[in-house]
Amino acid sequence: MVGESQGHSPIFYFNARDIGESLEEVAVDIIKTESQNITSRWLHSAKEADLFIWKDEKENIIKQQMSFCGQIVEWNILEGIKTGVVLEDENEPSGVEGSEVVRFDEDPQVASVKQAIEVLRHVLALTETDREILLTNFNKAPVAHHLAPEEFLRRYGPNSPKSPQSWWARLKHWFSTKF
Repeated sequence: MVGESQGHSPIFYFNARDIGESLEEVAVDIIKTESQNITSRWLHSAKEADLFIWKDEKENIIKQQMSFCGQIVEWNILEGIKTGVVLEDENEPSGVEGSEVVRFDEDPQVASVKQAIEVLRHVLALTETDREILLTNFNKAPVAHHLAPEEFLRRYGPNSPKSPQSWWARLKHWFSTKF
C-alpha cells in the first residue's frame, strides 16, 4: 500500500505472487446431488482472495471460481469462462447489511482472466496436476458442447452405468435443452 500520507487514498498494487502464495485451504465439503457427490474445496487468503474448486466423483474439475480485488473469474464445463465483479447490494430486502452480489460481464474480460491465471501460477496449496488443469480451464475454456457425446460420457458419465441407453437419452435431452 502506497500513498496513505497527507490525506491521499491508499493505492493498492496487484501482486499475483503474494495473492497466490497466501491462498490456503480452509474447507472441503461433499455436496450430494441426485446422481453423484461433488467435492467442493475452498481456498482463502486474508488478501481478499478466494478460490473455489468443484470436482465430480471421477475427480474431474467441473467448475472453478477465483475472486480477487473485487473481480470474479469463473469457468465451468457447461458455460466456459465468465468474468464479473462483486458488488455490494445496498437494496437487500432482507435487511442484511453489506450483502454482496456478483454481476457477470456480457463478454469475458481478458485482463481479468490473465490476472487470475497469474494468481493460479503461485498457489502453493494446489497439487501440480490440479494447478495445470485449472490453468488449462482458464486458458482454453473447454466446454461440454465441444466434446463428442461419447467423449463427454467417458469423462463425465457414471462410473458403472446401470443403463447406458438411459444415460444417453438424458444426455441428449440435456444438450437439447441447454444449447
